[in-house]
Amino acid sequence: MQAEPIRTFWINLGGLLRNPTPISAAGKVSVPEARMIQIAPWDKKLIKDIEKAILGSDIGITPSNDGTNIRLIFPELTEERRKQLQGSTQEGRRCQDCVANIRRDGTDAFQETEGRMSRRMKSKISKKSCKN
Repeated sequence: MQAEPIRTFWINLGGLLRNPTPISAAGKVSVPEARMIQIAPWDKKLIKDIEKAILGSDIGITPSNDGTNIRLIFPELTEERRKQLQGSTQEGRRCQDCVANIRRDGTDAFQETEGRMSRRMKSKISKKSCKN
């Protein structure tokens, strides 16, 4: 089974005024080996922009460029890096739980407020929401 290439990496093509573009729209992204991602830009002028986006990210990988392709070679995971990734995964799960709690509290507060509203006020709110 081959690894799925990255698709959510965004680059800024043509300076600050353009919208960020997904890297898959700027070139072919492939995984020739288990620890390597290869990007072959459709336009060779984009190599510098793609490299700049990768260097500006926080993935900790330095791209290698042969003039036509960009290669990202990922090193073997060390025990220290594995523990670091595990910690960040646990941090993400804690953040998910916090967001879920905040959403639940907001929903409860809304339902409580909605219960105290008069029929007239509820009617006005539903009429406004139907117009949109």
